[in-house]
Amino acid sequence: MALTCGISINTTAVTADQSPGASATLTVYNPNASAVVVTGARLTYTPLGQTNPSPAASVATVLIPTGPGQTVSVPALGSITFGPFPVQAHSPSNSSSYNVASPSGGYGGPIQGALPSQEQLIIGAVVEASDGSSNVAAPAGLTVSYYTPPPLGSQGGFLNFADGDNFLNGLLLGVL
Repeated sequence: MALTCGISINTTAVTADQSPGASATLTVYNPNASAVVVTGARLTYTPLGQTNPSPAASVATVLIPTGPGQTVSVPALGSITFGPFPVQAHSPSNSSSYNVASPSGGYGGPIQGALPSQEQLIIGAVVEASDGSSNVAAPAGLTVSYYTPPPLGSQGGFLNFADGDNFLNGLLLGVL
């Protein structure tokens, strides 16, 4: 019989590159009459709305400790816990919400690689056991907010003296 697994996260929302980030815990329950050994486990990250659990580009890969010296035997009608371990979301260079184009395409089609300012990740796990079962853990949700600075040369953005308005501001503020 398969194991019953679940992921829990200590928070529901984080900012990319936040330190410390979120922490996840994997709990494995054994409903069988004999002990079962966890032979491997890996986290899965699925952005909300997608169907294939695949590692998100913005989340650091975590190896769940199932090697020598770790408690990996789940007793009959008992449970064990792995973690907590970090779930660190990073702010990739292509996360600018200013470059998100409409899905309709528009001029030149949607810009590839742009991310929204927030992303809802569904964090799950796949747990392999000595009885040959492959178990999918009940997932948990995590909202990741990406910091996106305004584009260079825009008002409110970084001073770029090639832009006329910023050049005048630099003169008035005594920067130039």
